[in-house]
Amino acid sequence: MTIPDQQAPIDRSPTILPVNHRLDGWRIVFRTTLGSKLTLATMGRPFAFEVDGYDAATRTGWSVLARGTAEAVWSRDAGARLEELDLQPWADVVDRDRWIAVHPDEITGRRIVPRPWEVPT
Repeated sequence: MTIPDQQAPIDRSPTILPVNHRLDGWRIVFRTTLGSKLTLATMGRPFAFEVDGYDAATRTGWSVLARGTAEAVWSRDAGARLEELDLQPWADVVDRDRWIAVHPDEITGRRIVPRPWEVPT
């Protein structure tokens, strides 16, 4: 199971919101609608994107954090190309017809492993 979220400061406080995403080269892209995420992406503030995953049966997991900036994708041509990634929002109550691209400056990660004596057999 993977659990992605994007993190950006709203009113100088970090805000964490779940999103589903795709990779577009080195960029992380996700869909959104008009609102706070789109506004933040146009402000040039620091932006973070985290993806976590775990396996409860093996007590293992991982976490990757990308820090950088984000931008709204305004070009119709770029948006049409991103549509080819077939990213369908999980929360589809609202039409998410806008795209945000995260440009990582730094990517870090960690693996979570059980203690050796707790490895399931």
